[in-house]
Amino acid sequence: MGLNLGGPEYAFKIADLVENIARESGRKVSLLGWSLGGVYAREVSRQVSDSVRQVITLGSPFGGIFERNNARWFYDFLHGPKGVEISQELLKDILLPPPVPSTAIYSKEDGVVNWQHCMEREEGVFTQNVQILGSHFGLGHNPSALYCVADRLNQPEGEWGRFEPQGVIRMFYPNM
Repeated sequence: MGLNLGGPEYAFKIADLVENIARESGRKVSLLGWSLGGVYAREVSRQVSDSVRQVITLGSPFGGIFERNNARWFYDFLHGPKGVEISQELLKDILLPPPVPSTAIYSKEDGVVNWQHCMEREEGVFTQNVQILGSHFGLGHNPSALYCVADRLNQPEGEWGRFEPQGVIRMFYPNM
């Protein structure tokens, strides 16, 4: 789909792709997004919720997408100080949890985005925040993040449950 430069048109392309995959496979699609990709995954789940099984985010600042962070300079470099025009309709629900089960994986040591913006303000029946130890750029290969992602993906479709690491593994999850 090309380089993700942070415009809302990517969410619409992804939504079409998700619908096609769900239709062709006969199964709902799990969306996993890292950083801005997680913001897109959440928004795509709103657009095509009938095709989405769950959303898993890794260091995704959905709770403060327009707040300053250590990656903002790059976004401003690409788009200028005014940024990309995004409709208010698209933004009105960004702080709300997705309409499907979701797991927000975040790290207080992130270093790029504010960790408080990477988690649901309030957990619910189908939302969970999972804290791990590690950096923003390490989230995609962090063993704790991958263990949690594998657990989420291993759940039978339609039977979402909270992530509950057992035994010694539990020590790698500070908020468990």
